[in-house]
Amino acid sequence: MTDANQIRINELARDLEVKAKAIIDYLPEAGVTEKKTHSSSIDLAAAEIVRKHFQDMANAEAAAEAQVEAEKTAKEAAAKAARLRPTVVAPPPPPPPPVALPPPVEAAPVPVAPKPVPVPVAKPAAPVVQPIAPPSAAPVAPTRPAAVA
Repeated sequence: MTDANQIRINELARDLEVKAKAIIDYLPEAGVTEKKTHSSSIDLAAAEIVRKHFQDMANAEAAAEAQVEAEKTAKEAAAKAARLRPTVVAPPPPPPPPVALPPPVEAAPVPVAPKPVPVPVAKPAAPVVQPIAPPSAAPVAPTRPAAVA
């Protein structure tokens, strides 16, 4: 069995979620020189060094992935902004310079008729109404015009 001061490489690999082979390959850098297998045990001090190394690697990978994701999101946002941005239209060219025209020839002055002055119109006087005579007692017979021979 293992001491209380030791941990098996395969248990450490399970805790760190890495392959036991990766831990075995790192052990010489951590100061463990003898050849080990996945069922071998290492002391807790070496296990802490291995833990720190693999946790730092995992953090670095997570940061790299986060940076890649942030760059991808930034590119997508820039592409979306470019699609939504109105296109820049070039300003119209300046108008051509005016062409010098020859001076106008003065024509003979045209006589202008004076405006007619309105003449005040007198208003017609109110019509005079004469009273109608009362009818006479005998009716008057209409007269015929004389015959022409």
